[in-house]
Amino acid sequence: MVRSLFDYLQVGGYISHNPALSKLVPPPAIPEDLRGRALTAKEVRYLLSGPNRERSEGARDYALLLLMLRTSIRVSEACNLRLSQVK
Repeated sequence: MVRSLFDYLQVGGYISHNPALSKLVPPPAIPEDLRGRALTAKEVRYLLSGPNRERSEGARDYALLLLMLRTSIRVSEACNLRLSQVK
């Protein structure tokens, strides 16, 4: 976002050089044990077998789990979804 602002200012002639073009700090290395991994088919089946789909809360939980598993969205993203965004 900052880089885009400076690009805009440079194109508009307000500045001669974009100071945000160079990366001053390299990104941190992620330890191997903290990297994400995909769930196995067995783990997916186990997660989806948890909610009791005969109850409304269980159907809701199952739908949220299925949504997160199929789309790889984060829990916080799923919690902030509104019905109008899913239709």
